[in-house]
Amino acid sequence: MQVKILSGGAAQGLVQALADRFKLETGYEIAGSFGAVGAMRDKLMAGEEADLLILTAAMIADLARQGRVDATSIQHVGIVATGVAVRTGEPLPAIASVDRLHAALSAAEALYFPDPERATAGIHFAKVLEKLGIAAWAKKARTFPNGAAAMRALASSRERPALGCTQVTEILNTAGVTLVGALPAPFELATLYTAGVSATAEWKTWLLWRNSTEFGITDPTFNMDVSFYTFTLPFLRFVLGFLFAAVVLGFIAAAVVHYIYGGIR
Repeated sequence: MQVKILSGGAAQGLVQALADRFKLETGYEIAGSFGAVGAMRDKLMAGEEADLLILTAAMIADLARQGRVDATSIQHVGIVATGVAVRTGEPLPAIASVDRLHAALSAAEALYFPDPERATAGIHFAKVLEKLGIAAWAKKARTFPNGAAAMRALASSRERPALGCTQVTEILNTAGVTLVGALPAPFELATLYTAGVSATAEWKTWLLWRNSTEFGITDPTFNMDVSFYTFTLPFLRFVLGFLFAAVVLGFIAAAVVHYIYGGIR
């Protein structure tokens, strides 16, 4: 069986690092879908099933208000900065001040970053480019559905010089790119990621169970009314999945704490 996760790309490295250990301890696999947080939210809203969501704190809070996330399950996972990257082996440009960042971005032949409409880092970076007044930045832009895809493209690109911008965790988890540093003040962005158990994936299952009636036909093998397989069994599976999603959430939170205090390296 699987625990289904819809997650922002910033948490992909952490979730994948825990997947083998989680399967060993629980017997359940983690099936994750990672991408721009806006795209992951849209998938949920469109009806895609998920046991656990890892999105920005603001999005999780909004989904909880809508009844799509169990508010009692919400846990903060961690804060992730937005940074600048280059291909591994390329010179690291100076970006520690607004003037130096402006010079580096102006000199770049190409800029790789995630979706400027639905990805947290992409939305922010597009605003930074506008505020800096980078001439014709749209012609330099190489945008992708998520930060991981943008960094992979940067790693294999031939344009020089080329820079990338996304969540620091996505930079650190992509081979072939090197973190230059976080965006300098006043353009720094630290995003709080939060996890919550989905409360809407099986609302129809709950309604069917809550309003179930017997069919009057008995299963000869287990001597049970066959309505059990239509109403009760799917609901029991939903409850089991919900509990395992809560286990995953606790597992991730514990891993973050251990990492911060040096227990995992």
